[in-house]
Amino acid sequence: MKNNDGHDPWISIENISDEDIAKFQPQEEELTFPEGEMKYNHHTSRERNKKLVTLKKKLAFAENPLLPCEICGISFKTKYGDIGDGFIEAHHVVPISELTEETEMKPSDLILICPNCHKMIHRKRPWLTTEQIKNLLIK
Repeated sequence: MKNNDGHDPWISIENISDEDIAKFQPQEEELTFPEGEMKYNHHTSRERNKKLVTLKKKLAFAENPLLPCEICGISFKTKYGDIGDGFIEAHHVVPISELTEETEMKPSDLILICPNCHKMIHRKRPWLTTEQIKNLLIK
C-alpha cells in the first residue's frame, strides 16, 4: 500500500541495511533530495460519514471534555492547551474496506484514539486490536 506521494509508509527500519546507513553518514556537504513533484492520482475510495464521526465526538465530549484516547489515555487538551481542545481521531472498529453502501453504522462502532495509536493499529494487516495496542503499551 502506497501513500499519496507513491511511497510505502510501512517501510520498516529493519529493512535498511548498514550499507544504506553508511551512505548517509555525516559528510562535508549535506545530501539533498528532490521533493514536491506534482502527480495526478485518480482512485476510488470509500466515503466516511462525517455526521457519524461528529456525533461520536460530541457524545464523548459530553462524557469527558478532555477527549482522552481510548487506548493510551492522552488528552490533547491537557497536553497542548487550547490548540488541542476537541482534537481526537475516530477509528472504525470494523474496517471501512469491509463495508458496503448499505452498511449502517452507529457511534458505538467507532473508537476515539490519538494519531499515534491510530497509526499503530493500521501498521500491519490484519490490523491490531485495541487490546493488542494496550498490551504493547504495558510492556
